[in-house]
Amino acid sequence: MSDPAGVGKTFCADLPLDRGDRDDEHGPVTVHVATLMTFRGGTTSSTPPDSDFGLAARFLQERGIRVFLAQPEDVEISSAGVKILGFSPTRDGWIQEGPFPLHAVFNRLPARTWRRHETLLSDLAARLPLGNPPPINELALDKLTSCHKLRDAGLNVPPVEGERSRFARQISDWGAAFLKPRWGSFGQGVRRVEGACTLPDDDDVILQRAIDPPAGPYAGLCIRGFVQRAAGGRWRSAGRVARVSVDDPVANVARGARGIPLEQLQQELGLEGVEPRIDAEERRVIAEMERLAGDGAPLLVELGLDWVLDGELRPWLVEVNGKPGGRLRVLASSPGEMGRIWRKRQREALTAPFEYLAWLAGKSAR
Repeated sequence: MSDPAGVGKTFCADLPLDRGDRDDEHGPVTVHVATLMTFRGGTTSSTPPDSDFGLAARFLQERGIRVFLAQPEDVEISSAGVKILGFSPTRDGWIQEGPFPLHAVFNRLPARTWRRHETLLSDLAARLPLGNPPPINELALDKLTSCHKLRDAGLNVPPVEGERSRFARQISDWGAAFLKPRWGSFGQGVRRVEGACTLPDDDDVILQRAIDPPAGPYAGLCIRGFVQRAAGGRWRSAGRVARVSVDDPVANVARGARGIPLEQLQQELGLEGVEPRIDAEERRVIAEMERLAGDGAPLLVELGLDWVLDGELRPWLVEVNGKPGGRLRVLASSPGEMGRIWRKRQREALTAPFEYLAWLAGKSAR
């Protein structure tokens, strides 16, 4: 297990990418990394060139890492190795290039398509670094199992209930809870319940004890943290965004919550000491997720961690996301100096997974 002590409240300096671009001892000069995904409508037109992955590809090209978008059918595996027919971004769109030899894969396939491509993913994992493979993502996707496992490990996770026959009793005991889809939904279908409540027809719902936020103007307050591997294997904090809502207890940007820097929230509400507490809990979560990943721990590339605070400013982990989205885009679009600072942090967050996978590819080739 790698040492999670690299996680901190400040951003780590860029680590040099050990690609071996000075001689043949350390592997290829250019590293090809594919983002494996599905295109809505079967075309890249649904993914603009200024999307997260388009920006990452353009940022990294100058550093000797070529990032391609590809669907499973664009991958060719033979005795000679793995090749990719992928799309690379231009300022106006995408162009298909290749086939090129492939050195690493960043798995961003939706959960509903994993099982259709199990053989391909298994074959890829046997040949090259496959970042966030299905077993790791599936653990994070299953909110009931992941919360139980992390809570059993002694982490600050609110209790959860998956048995519908016990919901009424738990709501009575807890006073309030959040009803949410077991498999995650970007805040959709999540609601706070108290007393008697009408359950949705979908059986795949769970109940999680509500943690009331600190006194202040917000009905909902949630802190999204990004943790990622940097080249060399050390974990880094890519930034924390506070999502706040004055009227919705489910603080999610997709539902209209406002995203602000955690530093701003601390100043606004006088929340001194919150970041060091989250730092400590973050290290514990990473260590436990690595333990649960077992031999696959080095392929755990990034995680999104959703925190809430109680009245004593104690952080509680309500969710782990294996495929976090957003990547600081809301704050990077801010005007003035704050936007400049967060655009730099966004760039680091966009490129870190690919730099780490390229480093792994160079390491495995030696």
